[in-house]
Amino acid sequence: MAGYTIERMRRLAANWVRQLDLDLNLADEAAPDALRAFHDHATRLTRTGVRVTAIVLLLLTLLAWPTDLLVFPTGSYGIELLAAWRLWTLGLCVGCLVALRASRTVAERPFPLALVAFTLSMGGTGFLMARLGGLESPLTYGVYTVPLMTVLLIVDLPRRALASLLVVVAYFVSFFATEPAILARPEAATPIVWAVASAIAAVAVGHVMYMLLCANFLQRTALDGLRRGLEQRVAEQTEQLRGLARNLASVQEEERVRIAREIHDELGQTLTGLRMELENLEGASGQEAVDRHRLADGFARAGALLTALHDAVSAVLNALRPRLLDSCGLIAAVEALARNLERKAGLTCTVSCGLDEEALSQEQSIALYRVVQEALTNIARHAHARNVSVTLDVDDRDAGIEIRDDGVGFDTEAAASRGRFGMVGIRERARLIGGRCTVDSGPGGGTCIRIRFPYPSEVPAA
Repeated sequence: MAGYTIERMRRLAANWVRQLDLDLNLADEAAPDALRAFHDHATRLTRTGVRVTAIVLLLLTLLAWPTDLLVFPTGSYGIELLAAWRLWTLGLCVGCLVALRASRTVAERPFPLALVAFTLSMGGTGFLMARLGGLESPLTYGVYTVPLMTVLLIVDLPRRALASLLVVVAYFVSFFATEPAILARPEAATPIVWAVASAIAAVAVGHVMYMLLCANFLQRTALDGLRRGLEQRVAEQTEQLRGLARNLASVQEEERVRIAREIHDELGQTLTGLRMELENLEGASGQEAVDRHRLADGFARAGALLTALHDAVSAVLNALRPRLLDSCGLIAAVEALARNLERKAGLTCTVSCGLDEEALSQEQSIALYRVVQEALTNIARHAHARNVSVTLDVDDRDAGIEIRDDGVGFDTEAAASRGRFGMVGIRERARLIGGRCTVDSGPGGGTCIRIRFPYPSEVPAA
């Protein structure tokens, strides 16, 4: 039973240490800047700890001084020793406060000051305890908890162990140097054992506190960095959305102006010519001697005007919504864009497809068509390319479209900072269909736009 209990305790301790180690490994993974920031933070906490400790000991020494008369009679040797010890403690506390206030070097490196103050304080305490009765004095046993004072120092393990060791050594060196005869007594080992155990506990507890504080600080630093990054990204996205809204309003107004111009220039002129032809036909048909040849020519011209009117209306409607996309599908519409680019820009544009367009939703087809349209428009305006390829492919999990040219390319970071809304629009359309867009380009290296998006594994039933 005892063996099982010991084994169980050992496993619990091992699990606790392992879990603690996992939690504290954050310090090993932190960036050097974050660790330096934590060290500066720990220095400030140590400085505050030394200052608070000095103030608390100063107040406790002053407040407890009158109670010495309850333990020793007036004028006795004990009263004199306690008074000397309290003056010694007051001098150390005031000295620490003055040093922290007066010296910038000490304020920036408070650990040596704390080490000297603790060592001198424990040396004086050891002398007092030896003179007040040695091992027989009940005050001696309260000294066992003194090494716990080093928990207030926010320092790493080597310096913490050094502080605890010096506190214990200073006390017992002063204690036994004052009364060497105590060393010959067997019970002299008892306070040493308890003081060492207290020092070990102080080191363990203090180091755990230090590491937990480190992990907490690094986590808060990481969260602050993440928060600032998110705020910056939100600000950038908000500005981008504002730019998109302004660009959308501008594009809508330009589109209205273009449609109005086309209606006025083409449809208006055609309708005017048709009206004039109909008036001529009306006048010719009202004459007594009807000229059949004139009527036939008039009807032919009117038919030609109607055909032109139909073509103009079709062109306007096709600009608003491509008929090929509805009647023949995405691939035919993309090929029509490619042929139009070749005709207008004088370059070679190839289209290859490896996916089943029937599996695409209407939203996906429209988005991909507009992406290709915007990309080819940008190529015609800015790329100075000779060859362009549009590739649609699919794998087991998603589908993709790639638009590549051999033009002059551009700096993607500079383009993003300038807010080129053509690329922003392409990225937004990719997001609308659950996809992701990447742009590879560089000055003189051409441009490649890739979009990957979810693709259904089966063709939906009609």
